[in-house]
Amino acid sequence: MTQSVIACVPVDRSELPQIPELDAIVVTDLYTLTICQACGQDVWIGPRSLKQYQDDPAVFLVLCYMCTFKLPEASQLPVVQLGGGFPREGRARVL
Repeated sequence: MTQSVIACVPVDRSELPQIPELDAIVVTDLYTLTICQACGQDVWIGPRSLKQYQDDPAVFLVLCYMCTFKLPEASQLPVVQLGGGFPREGRARVL
């Protein structure tokens, strides 16, 4: 069975590169707090990604952005855009 990666925004973004594309990601009230299955840090998973994972957890790896790029097996898997996101859906989450 081929696995797929669900790349999630880490709660602590200090390890991420400071680039406009990553800085522009806005976590909304529709996201759910979960953990990276590789390193255990807290991450935000979007509603569509969460639904995909809940439908078949054996097929998906929930990883933070850093682990997505660090793990050799993850870098070989396809990337799929599930759509949605701020400002089309949800309100910006303020911590």
